[in-house]
Amino acid sequence: MALPLWAKELPKATLFKARIEAVDSTLAFRDAFTSGRCLIPADGYLEWTTSLVDGKKEPLALGKWISALCGFRCWVAAWRRS
Repeated sequence: MALPLWAKELPKATLFKARIEAVDSTLAFRDAFTSGRCLIPADGYLEWTTSLVDGKKEPLALGKWISALCGFRCWVAAWRRS
């Protein structure tokens, strides 16, 4: 099992989205924010929406109208084996 360098045990929630107001001070993202930046090229992405008809989640493909590549800003962090 792998753990983030800052963690003593596996986090209870997934660490997927960071709030820009706290990304430089939250333990989960601080080191990656200062030294682990990267850019992921893409020509679209999926956004999950809730159907108005039956309330189920369904994917909405965004980007098929974009004629050029776009990029996602990401932060990469090192993990250690426990």
